[in-house]
Parts: sequence; C-alpha cells; structure tokens
Amino acid sequence: MKIQVLQSAVARMVEDIGEPWRPASAHAHLVSRVGVPDPLGVLVAALTIANRYGLVLNQSFQDAGITIDDEFRGLPTADLRPELAQALRPVARTLDFYDSADALQGSDPYIVSLHVSLPRLITAALRAFPSADTLNDRLTEYLAAFTEPAAARAFDPATAEAVALMRPIQRATYCPFAQRSVLWGAPTYDPARSFTENMAASLPTVRAFTRAQDREYLDGYVYAFPVSEFGGTLDDTAAVLRRLVEYLCRTLTQSGSFDPKAAASPDWFLVLESEETFISVFSPCYPHTNSRYSHGVDTHILMMLQPEAAVLRQLNRRDYHPRSTAIRDRFAEHLQPYVLADTEAERFLLPVRAGDPHLPWYDLDLPDVDRY
Repeated sequence: MKIQVLQSAVARMVEDIGEPWRPASAHAHLVSRVGVPDPLGVLVAALTIANRYGLVLNQSFQDAGITIDDEFRGLPTADLRPELAQALRPVARTLDFYDSADALQGSDPYIVSLHVSLPRLITAALRAFPSADTLNDRLTEYLAAFTEPAAARAFDPATAEAVALMRPIQRATYCPFAQRSVLWGAPTYDPARSFTENMAASLPTVRAFTRAQDREYLDGYVYAFPVSEFGGTLDDTAAVLRRLVEYLCRTLTQSGSFDPKAAASPDWFLVLESEETFISVFSPCYPHTNSRYSHGVDTHILMMLQPEAAVLRQLNRRDYHPRSTAIRDRFAEHLQPYVLADTEAERFLLPVRAGDPHLPWYDLDLPDVDRY
C-alpha cells in the first residue's frame, strides 16, 4: 500500500465537499473518534491534516522508519484506544498551538511537528485493519458516503480562492521552487465589508500559518484583492500593499505599528510573529515581460507572504546568494529580467519595467479611512 494514494483520495474529497466533521475543529473531531474508538475516522482526519499542512506522508514515514504494510494487525478497536490516545496527545498539542488566538511563536518548547507525530497516529489507526485490501474497501465506502458539501462548511485556507488564483502563476513562473510550493490563502475578499474587517477574517489562519510554517512544509500565504474594488494600476497596487503591511504590523508585530521611515532603510525587514517575511506582489499592471506577471489572472492583485524559514528550506544560507543569482539569471534568460533593489521594501513591489525607479509604497500618504 502507498500512503500517498490514501492522502490524494482524501484530498480530493475535501476539495470537493469540505471536511466532513465541520464545523468542529480537527482536534475536537480526533478526540471524539479516538474516544469511540473509530480508527477509520482517525485515519481520514489525520490524512486531511497532513494535506492542510503540506506534509508528504511518504517522506514522513520513511523518516520515521515505518513501512506501512507492516502495520496491519486486525486488532480489536477497543484494544487500540490506549495507543490511539497516546499517539493523539502530541498531535493535539501542536494543533492547539497553531490554532491559538494568543500563543506566541516559541512559547511552547514541547511542540512536536506534525511531520513527526502524525505517522505515529496513522500507524495506530492502521492496526485496526487486517490487510491493505480491507482498508481500501472500508475507505472507498467511507469516501463514497460523503457526496454533498456540509451545510456548515467552514473556511479552509488550503483550498482558498486565493490559492486557486495563484496556481497559474505557480505553473508558469520561472522560479524553480514554485510548482511544488504548498500555499494557504485568506478568505475571499467581501466588498460589503471594510478592509479592516476583511483582514480580521484572515487573522486566525495567517497566525496559524506563521506558527506552523517553520515546523511543517508551508511555503506561502496568499491575499487576493479584487481589481473591481481596488483598481489594477501600479499606484493602486502600491496603496493596497501599504494598507496590508500596516495591518500586519499592527496585529502581528511586537511594536504594533508600521514605521515608513524604517522601511526605507536597507536594514528593515518585515518580521511577523518573530518570523522574517517577504511579500511577493503580482498585479495585472505587470506586462508579460515582468517577472511578477500574473499569467492571465487579471481580476485580482495577489500578495504572497513568504517566510524566510520557508525560503531557507530551499536555499541554505551558504549557497543562498549564488542560487538566488541563478534564479534571477533564469528569469532574464526567459526575457523577464529584474534589477535587485537595494532595500527589502522595494523588492516587494517591482516597477513595471526593469530598471525604472521603484515606487516608494511605504511612504504613501493614504487617507485615514477604513476603505479606499
């Protein structure tokens, strides 16, 4: 049996109908399924969590030294309850930390990554089945039973509209890491609500993202701003970026504010909940000759948060500069050259044409209103 087959089957179900236990949390659902006990329910929940956090379970099992075909035992479910409960504890602790409204990054030294803890929980669930064939039959029946979206389908950052809007860019960009990047996205922007209200709706998942990304395999968090609401020129894009960064600094930094003068300095970096974060801006204003070209996505401005920890999973510090130079060269070879700006802030928002002056978005004098 291949664990990635099970993982893909559950991913299709969730993309189609949502998580079947909603509106309960994954943690609450796991606790209830362990208490029954319901190994199949535990397995489906664990696979769903793995997909959300970007885990490649095949690699997780290899790292743990677990061969999935060795774990089928056909044990009575009641006998498995203690093992399931023990395997659940580190998973639940980590999920609670990621979902917490006020926990600070690094405040719990006992957090175990899901990459390490989920294989143990999945292994305990597999021991209820006598064979891979039995599990296949049971899981096929389980998946077929859920065919309609739940009435209380809740927001899932892994299947957000913003993530779908980024896919054409992921597929077509010349960044060698983009295609396999695992992204989360903000809730769909609601024009009937204020800018601040829309940003507040994203706060729980962007906080979970900043806590999880350096332990799991999340690469970016995407905001999608409709052109119909904000416009699509470079000036419009700069104004949205300024407002977004102001909000993130107000809610996710120790200072609780954004300092435009500091952002103009070569020493400034955007640090959200102790994580240095880059923002890549894609906008309809960029032509096909620009590395931030949106590849046909002309209805939205897209802004992707990229933590430095996620970048360093691909580029270690020793070869960071030569490999980043090679990436710029690759864009130039495909006729999308760009000039590396002197400051971090200027690298967020590129000029329309390579070599043109950068627009100082951080220094814009925005009106003191909630919407604009």
